[in-house]
Amino acid sequence: MKIVLYALLATFSFSQVPDTAWTKVYGGNAADQGFDVQQTSDGGYIVVGATSSYGAGNNDIWLLKTDEYGDTIWSKTYGYNGWDYGRAVIETSDNGFLIAGSKRAVDHSRTDFWVIKTNSQGDSLWSFDYGWDSVHYAAEAVCEDNNNNYAVVGDVSYEAGSSSGYFIKIDDMGQYIWDRQLSFMGNDIKQTFDNGYIIVGTYRDGWTGFYWAYEKADSGGNQIWYKNYVSGGWLYSVQQLPDSGFVMTGCRDYSGYHVGLLRTDIFGDTLWVHSYGTGPYYSGNSIALTSDNGFVIGADRSNDVWILRTDSLGDTIGIRIYSGRYINSIKRTSDFGYIAVGTTAQYSGSDDIWLLKFEPDTLKIKENVRTPIRNPNEISTIFNGPLHFPADAYYKIFDITGREINTLDPAPGIYFIQVDGEIRQKVIKIK
Repeated sequence: MKIVLYALLATFSFSQVPDTAWTKVYGGNAADQGFDVQQTSDGGYIVVGATSSYGAGNNDIWLLKTDEYGDTIWSKTYGYNGWDYGRAVIETSDNGFLIAGSKRAVDHSRTDFWVIKTNSQGDSLWSFDYGWDSVHYAAEAVCEDNNNNYAVVGDVSYEAGSSSGYFIKIDDMGQYIWDRQLSFMGNDIKQTFDNGYIIVGTYRDGWTGFYWAYEKADSGGNQIWYKNYVSGGWLYSVQQLPDSGFVMTGCRDYSGYHVGLLRTDIFGDTLWVHSYGTGPYYSGNSIALTSDNGFVIGADRSNDVWILRTDSLGDTIGIRIYSGRYINSIKRTSDFGYIAVGTTAQYSGSDDIWLLKFEPDTLKIKENVRTPIRNPNEISTIFNGPLHFPADAYYKIFDITGREINTLDPAPGIYFIQVDGEIRQKVIKIK
């Protein structure tokens, strides 16, 4: 008997900017700041920042674990009697956390790179610090490699006024593997598909010149190529794209300060660059990839913050404006939405950590087309657990009616997998 199955395929358009699902603030009577956030394996979130309201010193690192709704499960502070900041956090392969930041002496005589490893409850297991007198080191970003080692980048400032960057690799016990000075201040790092690294930041030319700078390094930290973009400004965030190229955001000094978006190929050569915003100051601080290969940027402007949505060519789709001070990090979540963290003073009068959850990108069906799939047994996959995709995959899951399914563990039934805008696979979930 010949079987013909009719799958409902559809053409979709995305809404302008994801809607806000909820917001939370955390803080005390003094200034508190949120710098980085990541969704954790249990569906909640880990947030790192700095607090003057709690802890031992003038300013301490603050780590908060929340549930999926942003309600606090636990919080920890780490610090001495000086000024300590947590700039980045990741969940590690052992379900603990790694914090990258800095600690500054009370007399401001030195600032050290500071990396803290914790267990799943935030209890410190070990810490690594690096620095010299009269030199200021500050860790800005961290990533874990496939061997459970950690690569950390940051910036180095000297009393004479010059600046550079620092790039170090440590093992899972905080032991030194190798390090290297960078010619520019490092603000973000990601491991690339070839197990190397992409680093973005700012090249400082004397007291007044600041330029976009970025480099590709191999797995041993050796520079493969380096680019210094002629436009002035600062790069703060980078993502690698499915074609192995890169997209970066920051602040572009081009007849004023604007949100900048730079798209390059795999060799770092510019494909296009965009600027957004007209006014005294705009800055793109963090970038996330959308499910239709576009971009969402968390940005600041003079008196509030932006969530900026673009298509894959950087053309603006929509902007949401919020009353706040900073959005420092935005990440995509497992439900195809986004989580962002920053700082706001609109609730208590002093700065508080500000966590924002955004709804998934919504789909609007424009047109339905019934397309027959013949001999489905030749292309179907039967499974009985959650679906698994590579971390860098761009996919969607639809049921037999054409409705998108926002879970990797759907109920038993027939589903279709869309990759790069095309239905590529039929799967059958059994009990």
